Amino acid sequence: ADVVLRGYSGYNTRWALRVLDRVLSSVDSPPAALTIFFGANDASLPDRSSAFQHVPLHEYRQNLIDLIARIK
Repeated sequence: ADVVLRGYSGYNTRWALRVLDRVLSSVDSPPAALTIFFGANDASLPDRSSAFQHVPLHEYRQNLIDLIARIK
């Protein structure tokens, strides 16, 4: 089995949804297992220099649901 790593430094769930189809299409066969780790950038404080990465909690939750649904 092959292990394919994809890391997107600085990405939040909003941006992950935009690139997900391209990422999945770059893999030769459907994955047997997949780990999603997002949240640190989504949790950036909205009143700081990293505000462009902030995703409100309700949107973050929905984005995770959408990511999982598109992967299935």
